Amino acid sequence: MHCDPAIKHWCGTLYVYEEDFSPTHDAVDTQKFCSSEYKKQIKFSAHPRGDMSLFAYILNHNCTVDGEIRCVKSPHTVDVSVFGERDVKFNIEAYQQGEVKECADPVQRR
Repeated sequence: MHCDPAIKHWCGTLYVYEEDFSPTHDAVDTQKFCSSEYKKQIKFSAHPRGDMSLFAYILNHNCTVDGEIRCVKSPHTVDVSVFGERDVKFNIEAYQQGEVKECADPVQRR
């Protein structure tokens, strides 16, 4: 994730999920963070089921000139093979991006 170097401190919540065709999605990981760096990298382990998985994200963040919360949703899903360990990369430009609102957790918790 990238913020503007002029933003000295910013925070966010990153939801990574496996997009399903049913009304609910499967959680992969949720990370809350704060950073004084313009670049933030998050790594996690996932063990999806099936033959292929479609991964997506939602990022709520305040990497804005006025500190308002914004919601960035992945523009597309990433196909991930479920056989073996895989890296999934999302290159998220956060600065001033997204709708001016906080998006809900995309996973309906049971």
